[in-house]
Amino acid sequence: MLPAEYDTPDAQAVFDAARALHLDPPRAYHDFTHVEACLRGWARFRDAWTRPAEAFWAFVFHDAVYVPGAHDNEARSAEAALRLLSSRSGLRLDLDVVTALIEKTALHADPRMPALADAWSSDERLFVDLDAGILGASMTDYRRYAAGIRAEYASVPDALYKIGRAGFLRAMLARPRIFLTVGLASLEARARENLTAELVEVEAVSTDG
Repeated sequence: MLPAEYDTPDAQAVFDAARALHLDPPRAYHDFTHVEACLRGWARFRDAWTRPAEAFWAFVFHDAVYVPGAHDNEARSAEAALRLLSSRSGLRLDLDVVTALIEKTALHADPRMPALADAWSSDERLFVDLDAGILGASMTDYRRYAAGIRAEYASVPDALYKIGRAGFLRAMLARPRIFLTVGLASLEARARENLTAELVEVEAVSTDG
């Protein structure tokens, strides 16, 4: 899974450690399968990155810590990246860039988006777009994602989950644009269809309940 230019003993050790972090707690969506999907996006836009190595490792670690409902997952994931990447002297990276990329993913549903992203680097905008790429996937894949998110919040009563989920969906739909980059703009219409369809279902269930 490591690109040839990163395939060193140090890199493999860090990669394996990051993969292990994604096993605890068990996840239905924010697992290493999601990381691998992001890395395929990273490779697809390989020539667009200003700091490709930093973007690669940020994707590897961006959900290393994921506790459903916690508000510090991104910060703790950035800390894990900093700890493990700095422990391997053979990896020459700007760790400030890595942690900044990871921390940007906390802002997907921020009401200030996308105006907030106007001050970001091109790497930061592309990074956040690729992390959210599932929103513009086929309806089948999107439903699988939505089911995975619900499974991760299995301990939350259905009525409360629907309220929280509807808030996220409305926040995304209220944005003037969901995707920040030209490269992902083609997913905009599909993402709005997916989000709207789920919101209709959520609101119908909430009303019936």
